[in-house]
Amino acid sequence: MVFVSLVSETVTVGRQITFQERKTAERHDCASPVHDSYDDTTSAYHDVTCQSLDHAKSRPLGSTRLLFATHNRQTVDYVIQQ
Repeated sequence: MVFVSLVSETVTVGRQITFQERKTAERHDCASPVHDSYDDTTSAYHDVTCQSLDHAKSRPLGSTRLLFATHNRQTVDYVIQQ
């Protein structure tokens, strides 16, 4: 069995993280990796969820394991429905 880590990403909103990440991106002349709103963050998490599930579906049955972690009930329901 192969364990695939397709995406390793923190999708979060927090004042300190937001400030630090935006400043770092600005210093490096890059787009900020921090979403502007809670809804944008949720949408991005759902997109990552769909991409991960699509990848897993394209692999042999049982060859990929995914773990979705969130404290957002809406996202828990979304993952279950997928």
